[in-house]
Amino acid sequence: VNRIVPGCSCTLAEIVVLGEGGTRTPYVTGSPLPAGTELEVAIEMHTEQRFGTQFKQPRLYGNVPGGVIILTLQCEIRVWLDVQPVHWNAGRMATTEQREGVARIVGTAGVPFALSVDTNGLDEQLAVELTPEDPADDGRATVWNARILVGPGLPRGALQMPVVFESDAEVEGHQAPEGDEPVRHKAAMLVRAEVVGLVTATPASLGFGVLRPDVLVSKSVLVTSADQEHLLAQPTWELVTPDGEPFGWGEHLQVTARPYPPPGSPGAVEGERQRSWSLELTIDGLPEGIERIVRGRLLIHTDH
Repeated sequence: VNRIVPGCSCTLAEIVVLGEGGTRTPYVTGSPLPAGTELEVAIEMHTEQRFGTQFKQPRLYGNVPGGVIILTLQCEIRVWLDVQPVHWNAGRMATTEQREGVARIVGTAGVPFALSVDTNGLDEQLAVELTPEDPADDGRATVWNARILVGPGLPRGALQMPVVFESDAEVEGHQAPEGDEPVRHKAAMLVRAEVVGLVTATPASLGFGVLRPDVLVSKSVLVTSADQEHLLAQPTWELVTPDGEPFGWGEHLQVTARPYPPPGSPGAVEGERQRSWSLELTIDGLPEGIERIVRGRLLIHTDH
């Protein structure tokens, strides 16, 4: 055997020659092995940050047919802390809203443990309440429930917020550097949310493409109140250039506001105020001689 490649996340612990009477002699790489010699190869698989089915193939290279012997290691790695669900999507929510989710944290070893939570500096927007199931006298338990509250006050945008649950159980066999805290079993849950303002306009931009002066084309923008306690009066609007100056061809672009959903359809709101308004922008007959990119801003005013 000329060399051994343990494979990713594995290390070679030892390789020994097994002799008569149970003797074990460390093998020196490259030494000849008479026919019938038995070798024992010990491979260590590192399981940190891994779970589920793991499949590894250490390789022994030498003067054998094909030049290599492929070994197979397979195992099922059980996490010490099991969090369900591992992802929670709070959905689309306004900056003033608060959403609630739950998680269950189970110690798969059956050993009671204390539990703490790290919200990675998001304490103002993310709160986690931990409750043990059937705790022992010292407060430890094998199962914990988490109540997760997000908002209000979240910044707008698509957010991903990791929540890390840490037990007080130390990882066996892990030697922390001198002066460092012992490594303890952890598990993480990812909280997602799409946070919007109290009034949204979707889409945020419209492209009309390449137009001829005599073409009529329409696009729509949906203006919606994300405030559950406020319906919108019909919005007003103004057209300006990207620099805020009056839009030069405003007479060629008409804007029409209609309730959405339309009256009489499922989900429609009766009355003058609506949850959503559809603004239809129609370009009709641009002036002759325009050969340029035209950009503008539609400023939408609401009563919120």
